[in-house]
Amino acid sequence: MDGVWYWLSADGGASAGDFIEYTGLGGTNNNTGSVTLSSKSRTSFAGNYKSPAPYSSGASGLIGNSSPGNALQLGNGYTNAWADVQIKSANNIVTLLINKITIFTYTNTTVWTNGYLMLGYEDPFSSIGAPDGAAYFSDLKVVVLSAPVITLQPTNIVVAAGGSASFAAGASFGSTAISTNYQWFFNGTAIAGATNTTYSFTAASTNYGTYSWSVKDGNFTVLSTNATLTPPVPNIVSVLPATRAAVIGGSATFTVIATTSSGVTNYQWLSNAVSIASATNTVLSLTNVQAGNFGSIYKVRVNDGSTSITNAAPVTLTLALSQTITSPSWVTNRFKFNFNTEVGPSYVVDSKTNLLQASWVPLSTNTGTGLSISVTNTTSGAQGFYRLRLQ
Repeated sequence: MDGVWYWLSADGGASAGDFIEYTGLGGTNNNTGSVTLSSKSRTSFAGNYKSPAPYSSGASGLIGNSSPGNALQLGNGYTNAWADVQIKSANNIVTLLINKITIFTYTNTTVWTNGYLMLGYEDPFSSIGAPDGAAYFSDLKVVVLSAPVITLQPTNIVVAAGGSASFAAGASFGSTAISTNYQWFFNGTAIAGATNTTYSFTAASTNYGTYSWSVKDGNFTVLSTNATLTPPVPNIVSVLPATRAAVIGGSATFTVIATTSSGVTNYQWLSNAVSIASATNTVLSLTNVQAGNFGSIYKVRVNDGSTSITNAAPVTLTLALSQTITSPSWVTNRFKFNFNTEVGPSYVVDSKTNLLQASWVPLSTNTGTGLSISVTNTTSGAQGFYRLRLQ
């Protein structure tokens, strides 16, 4: 008994049960080399396959073929009781069915997972010599089970958050199929209620990922290829400005403008390809700029929960150049002048009425734009000394 085999004693005389499933090594019932996999009483299958009524009222003894053991001696003959018995092996799962009702289902984990289905009969009792104590096989069929074939695989789709998403799949079934069951999976986990050939839903940041579909025919389970739901790729509109200028001890900022379609937008700024701690906003602010900041390559990475992109053109920080006052003039009793700027630093204009004055008085603070800036002292008739400094 090097495999899985069955003991059927539907006359109720077996103490271990009327239906017994064994595996292991051994030669006889209850041999120490055998393992009982399962045991079921005939009462569990009332009306299906249990010991029938006696063939005649005067007979004694009940046997599996519906005739009394002494039928011949009584001159009554015997009658065959036919049952539809099916033994099925699919994916190492062995199933015994009698009259289309499952008696045992066993996943074969023994070393005998690849072999033959064998049909035989043994009666270890005295009835072996009687023609009414035998089992007869008729209309025997050997059928190769055919697994379902997936005819339509789910395909990748791109949908923005809030949009309608739908996956579709299809399968064909062979003549041995006994059922048709479908199930959709998200990242390997079954989706509750998703048991059709299509699965439609509203895209959201929480359901971007991998989808698959399985089909069962009662014998085999076939899994589709994976398909993904992803949002449109993020778009970095601009990193403004392309470069910044700053002075030692000053500050500088970089700003990113980006769009995503997933409902999730994450930012990470990098300096020379290394992530800057806590720099996860649209604006990168550098304070107390030091010499080591100049010449560094700054980039920003934008992630929508599934896809990351980095701005193609890096930005840099340069040391701001000193600018000179140009075009000084006296216009309608007010002093006016111009100076060039770079993007980044602030340009502070200070003034003094005379050089002996203790401190300079701030006149205006101007953000560098990369263009020329004009400054006018609005105090009428104000004369004195002026300076331009960067911070």
